[in-house]
Amino acid sequence: MENKTSIHQKKMFALIIGGAALLGMILPWATVSGYGGFGGGSSSNGFGGWGFLSLLGIVGVVVASLLGDKLQDYDKNMKIVAMSSFGAIILGAFIGMMQVSSAGSRMGGFGGGIKTGIGIFLTILAGAAGLLLVAGIIKIPPKKPTTPSK
Repeated sequence: MENKTSIHQKKMFALIIGGAALLGMILPWATVSGYGGFGGGSSSNGFGGWGFLSLLGIVGVVVASLLGDKLQDYDKNMKIVAMSSFGAIILGAFIGMMQVSSAGSRMGGFGGGIKTGIGIFLTILAGAAGLLLVAGIIKIPPKKPTTPSK
């Protein structure tokens, strides 16, 4: 009995990386601490501002991976869509990071401040990994054929 997956290996990895980018959007992109480290603090995720561009990129990755023949590698047009979508993920998160860094430096030495969160870094890293995967720079080793047990 032959075990066939219903999606190409590269597309499956691209979807997993898109899921990691979505996780990065859920995690904090910016954290705000109170004055002197006392008082309240808050955080915000990637579902606002330029994070919306990253969200559109994630949707683009899903569309490019699930449209067309799922058993084959990306065709020329879908490869461009997938690479552009991963680029949008990176761009949205990078612009968001620059805004958070800029706001944090304006708050200066008042004890509190705005700092970048872990989610923004995960989103940028996932976008870069996906872009390198679809471009063919990161290679996926082929599956080893398994012999059926008797």
